[in-house]
Amino acid sequence: MRYSSIVLIGAITIYSCTDSLETRRDRFFLQGNQALDHREFDKAISFYDKSLELDTEFAEAYNNRGVAKVEDGRHIEAIQDYNQALLRRPGYWECLHNRAMAYEKTRKFEKSLDDLNRLTEQFPDSAISYFSKGLVYTSMRAFQIARQEFTKALNRSPNDVETLINIGTTYYYQNHYDSAEYYLGRALLFDRNAAQARSTLSQVLTSAGKASQGFLSITLALAKDPENPYFLNNRGFVYLVMDSLNAALKDINNSILKDPSNMWAYRNKGLYHLKKKEYDEAARLLTKAAKSDVIFDEIYSYLGEALWHQGNEGDACKQWQKGSTQYEKNSSLLLSRRCL
Repeated sequence: MRYSSIVLIGAITIYSCTDSLETRRDRFFLQGNQALDHREFDKAISFYDKSLELDTEFAEAYNNRGVAKVEDGRHIEAIQDYNQALLRRPGYWECLHNRAMAYEKTRKFEKSLDDLNRLTEQFPDSAISYFSKGLVYTSMRAFQIARQEFTKALNRSPNDVETLINIGTTYYYQNHYDSAEYYLGRALLFDRNAAQARSTLSQVLTSAGKASQGFLSITLALAKDPENPYFLNNRGFVYLVMDSLNAALKDINNSILKDPSNMWAYRNKGLYHLKKKEYDEAARLLTKAAKSDVIFDEIYSYLGEALWHQGNEGDACKQWQKGSTQYEKNSSLLLSRRCL
């Protein structure tokens, strides 16, 4: 539920009317950019390959090929392309930023922060590197440090909606619902149509015991983006809390159909089966979600509950112990009541 890494794509303009080597190189480059804009990643990579065949020193093509590979989920290969671009242009800050975020995706957090610190030193008044460091620290579950970095970004760009959403999200992960609601409300003051803010706010309100308000918030988000798989899944969660299980399952399944990689949907489907007392299926789905790198709220409390009802009390207590270290209020309660 964090938003979002910034992808920076270089651009060039073809001025020459002759079919020179440089003109052909640039034409392939621009065709790659167009394919990337249309999310045709293999096609984009092919065009960048052709551009690089004509000029092996073309740093922008390495960078953009890296962007295409990141979007296609090929982060290790992308880092190799970014390395090649930076060998040719050591001061290529857009590429340095992209490499930092690719490192974050591969959980090489120290390398990611090294790149971002270099950007901060070079551009101390820019919000981008502070914002991105906030994302990295969020992935590390260092939420307080993440907020400090997001706040530095906000000081340099006070009306930035994404930064406000991310600050609110870090508070949400720590169950500080009032603070989360405050920052998401500020985001909506600057952009009343910010569907992402409304979707996140729906989860905050629902988790805070205000499901009816949460339902209104997610309804407004879906009015702006009715096919968004994350919004559909979030409405599914609200339905789960309201015990409208059939409606919840419909939304969650639709979310998975649209984006099979959405681990939040698997968590919520696990919660659905937990509510249906189908503990084997609940444990399977919740285990799948818990093994991912996604940050969830209450994943270990739900998984522990499923395991407990399976008769695996020792494993359940281990999950609640883990959850208690991850700011899960319910895990801490269940651990104290059933295990200590």
